[in-house]
Amino acid sequence: MKEFFSRYSYRMVKMFVTQAAIGLFGAVLAFAVSGAGDTVLALTGAFASLFYLFMIYTSAWEIGAADRISIDSGKLKRRPWIGFIISLVANIPNLIVATVYGVCWAISHGAEGVATNIAAMMRVVTLFIEGMYYGLMAAISIGTRVDLNGNVVPMELFNYWWAYFVIVIPAIVVCGVAYWLGTKNAKLTTLMDPVYPESDRDRKVKKEKTK
Repeated sequence: MKEFFSRYSYRMVKMFVTQAAIGLFGAVLAFAVSGAGDTVLALTGAFASLFYLFMIYTSAWEIGAADRISIDSGKLKRRPWIGFIISLVANIPNLIVATVYGVCWAISHGAEGVATNIAAMMRVVTLFIEGMYYGLMAAISIGTRVDLNGNVVPMELFNYWWAYFVIVIPAIVVCGVAYWLGTKNAKLTTLMDPVYPESDRDRKVKKEKTK
């Protein structure tokens, strides 16, 4: 356990910081287009979510690639599942918020009181750390609810306590797969390949080939 945190703690903190930054961006984006309709809201939410998952994929792949060197040299055992654990630990703050929200929601059932206030606070926290999903959660509805004016309206996904557990799953899956691919030096995209400036020799060889 000590070796695990010593090796990956910086990466996990970096993952959470990246999540918070993109989460805030996603929340601002969702609020900016909230009046444009569910389709636009869903599209912007999908963009923010995919951007976040790509960043997590890149980070996890790099961890796997770094571990591959240690694995090949015999300094580290091959552990293809470790990417899932890294992401799970990095998502502990999200899981804590989801648990507090779920428990308070179960206690309050929407009635006024301390539990309801805490649940509302947790909803605000999710906007800052998981806002990349907010557009999708606002555009997708399951069932109906009664609003403050007594009207029956669609029940947005962000109103369900279990949704805050579900939205953690994509990052864990992506991180686990990306880490495994990194240990295999396999890439799903060439966007991660570094681009180096062309040398004088390369330009000379290319010029000779065109003659």
